[in-house]
Amino acid sequence: MGTLIVPDLDESVIAALSQEARRRGYSLEEQARRMLRSIEAEVHRSPEEIEALVTEAEEIAAMSPPIHMDVVALIGEDRESR
Repeated sequence: MGTLIVPDLDESVIAALSQEARRRGYSLEEQARRMLRSIEAEVHRSPEEIEALVTEAEEIAAMSPPIHMDVVALIGEDRESR
């Protein structure tokens, strides 16, 4: 196993990582390890795995009813309400 030291890391990044670790019940170090492992796994995904994920996402999207909204009208309504 290797060791990674990251100098000059913004305190806001450390705070966000700590908050996520607490939320999941992990130590800061374990949360960082898990996040780095997940990135490593994504980098090594095969084209078939990527295609399967895209297919799954499309199937999930197909289960949702289409949303038709007039964005311009919504912005106008918002502006009028102020």
